[in-house]
Formats: sequence, C-alpha cells, structure tokens
Amino acid sequence: MAITNGHRPYGLNTDINVTPLIDVLLVLLIIFMVIVPVAPRGLEAQVPTQPKDLKQNPDNAVVVQIVSGRSGRPAYKINQNDVAINDLGNRLNAIFSVWGEKVMFIKGDGNLDFSAVATVLDIAKVAGAAHIGLITPKQLAM
Repeated sequence: MAITNGHRPYGLNTDINVTPLIDVLLVLLIIFMVIVPVAPRGLEAQVPTQPKDLKQNPDNAVVVQIVSGRSGRPAYKINQNDVAINDLGNRLNAIFSVWGEKVMFIKGDGNLDFSAVATVLDIAKVAGAAHIGLITPKQLAM
C-alpha cells in the first residue's frame, strides 16, 4: 500500500520503507540471543592430572636443601652434600648435563626468608632445570 499526496496517483514514493529493516533487525537479535550463551567464556587452564606411575625413585631426585646456619646465613645442600652458594650453579649444571631428567626440588626451613629460595630458583633456571618443585612440611590436621 503506497501513500500518495494526491497530485499524482502513481508517482514514486521517496520515503524509506522500514518494515523489512525491522524484520532483519529482529532476526539478528534472535540469532545473537541464541549464540551468546553458547560462546565459551573464561581463561583456558591446564588442570594437573595425577601421574599414572605413582612410584617415585628418590635416587633420581635432585633436592636442594636450604637450612638456617648458625651465623644467620643460610647453608645449602644438594642431596645431603654441602655446597657453597657460589658453587651451586656449577654443581647443578654438572648434574643436569649427565641426567636426562632436569627436575629438581627445593626444600627450605620454615623460618627462612623467601629471598633465599628465590635465589636458588634463579640459579636452578640458569643451570638448566626444566621443572622445579617446592617441598613443604606437611600440615597437621586439627
């Protein structure tokens, strides 16, 4: 149905017909309302899984212990062998060059400053450790 102004019965209508545009708008609105709840949200994360082989060989583990010294300075041990902090990187590098697994653990006293642990972490990364774990004391159940 065209609206005319009375001068010409079959003249051109210059007004925009918005009815098809509203139909397209409603279809798009319905499509977006259906798609939005299906879209994934959040961050991707890798959830750790329990290893299949629960047997661990303690002979293959490199454990760096940080113990409080008598003078207030920390003392360092690699698998119960005393080592100086200046020689720690060279010893770890020698161990990792021989072993296939570049996994190590850091065990520290509870009253140590974390900067001592952070220093060992940095030295281990430079020495070539691929995976570093922290050993903490077990909490008592109350």
